Amino acid sequence: MHELGLSSKLTRLVKCTIVGTTCQVKSCGLSEPFEVECGLRHCDPIAPLLFNIALQAIVNRAGINQEGTVFTKMNQVLANADDVVIISRSLQSIRTAFEAMDVEAKRMGLHINREKTKIMLLGKKPQDQRQSRPVMGPYNFKVVRRFSYLGSIINEN
Repeated sequence: MHELGLSSKLTRLVKCTIVGTTCQVKSCGLSEPFEVECGLRHCDPIAPLLFNIALQAIVNRAGINQEGTVFTKMNQVLANADDVVIISRSLQSIRTAFEAMDVEAKRMGLHINREKTKIMLLGKKPQDQRQSRPVMGPYNFKVVRRFSYLGSIINEN
């Protein structure tokens, strides 16, 4: 959080909400309380915020230019919680951005969900590339004609 310029007071407040957290399991009554030693409680309201902070650090460390739009630069990264979209003018540019983000995500202990990750090709002749399964580092992703992002359907049109 310090890396992103967030105040040390905010960092301390976040730590206070996480450290010493206890949980109980509900199954025919409540279990004995136990302390959460790593991670967050399931459905913790602070989880999306912390994930967005981690994603911002990943994008920064990956060296992806975040100024302008896809019309004025090669890549645009949209991210919210665990949904990330990389928009680019070329498959090679997506590959470069994705591989850099993958390296930085692994450094933070995060990984790419191979099953949920898809590629949609747009442009003048995307049908020429649709038959292939683009390789991005150790990943081989399915090419789709539409996908859902934050509840909205994105398609070729």
